[in-house]
Amino acid sequence: MALGLQPTAKTFIATRYRRAIIVPASRKGGRGALQKDGIFGKFIAETTSIDYKVTLEETKPKSWLKSVSAFANGIGGTLFFGIDNDRNVVGLADAQNNAEAISRLIKERITPYPSFILAPEQEDGKDILVLSVSAGRSTPYYYKADGIMEAYIRIGNESVIAPSYVLNQLILKGMHRTYDELVSEYD
Repeated sequence: MALGLQPTAKTFIATRYRRAIIVPASRKGGRGALQKDGIFGKFIAETTSIDYKVTLEETKPKSWLKSVSAFANGIGGTLFFGIDNDRNVVGLADAQNNAEAISRLIKERITPYPSFILAPEQEDGKDILVLSVSAGRSTPYYYKADGIMEAYIRIGNESVIAPSYVLNQLILKGMHRTYDELVSEYD
């Protein structure tokens, strides 16, 4: 199934602050692996702005939607579907249906809608999806399901529920205000 991109010796994937490449299988013992291009070499890993998912969890979407919430509430970030935590390209069985499910689940479970770009890539005949989430302007961005709304933030390589003081900061940021601008009832 062609996704509009043909595999090449190097497929460049744009991330927010850095350029990453997928190294062909012939240079990595038979399996393609995502590696950092430039002076940092091997240091690309799950970080504040990068998360890897082997598959798209449609039955447990919270596993990746909390990262979408965290990226939108923070500096933005990129989710790679079809790549394991060791940066091996494992591919997706049905990238088109996965792409449709990603868009649908973001619309259904993240409020307000974050700004994102979903792009298909192909490496060594394996399809992956790259979901780039922009830093949000209408914070906080909540994950909602089963009557519960939770805002997430990124701490290192984890997406965690925003503590109350951070949630207050996100609310003020979404209102384009700062704490110092608030009027005190005691003046």
